[in-house]
Amino acid sequence: SYTFETTGDWTIEQNGDPLSAAGNGDGGGMLVGCVFDNYTLSDEFELGETGSFTAPADGHLVLRCRDGWGMLADNKGSVTLKLRPAMP
Repeated sequence: SYTFETTGDWTIEQNGDPLSAAGNGDGGGMLVGCVFDNYTLSDEFELGETGSFTAPADGHLVLRCRDGWGMLADNKGSVTLKLRPAMP
């Protein structure tokens, strides 16, 4: 289990409004993750701007901005994630 917080913003469309890792009202631009292990990706899980989560499996945490795979070329900006083990 981990806690996290983010800083920064990004856009998901040309001349779009800056979004935090929380994304927009439709979930676009939200920070999401999955775990990569043994050449398999877990189901995607929502992270957002701050909070906690329990990894669904052992492996490497993979993060991305929620946007269509064919629509990433116009994205700009960056979000920094600070990740810490959750305290028992």
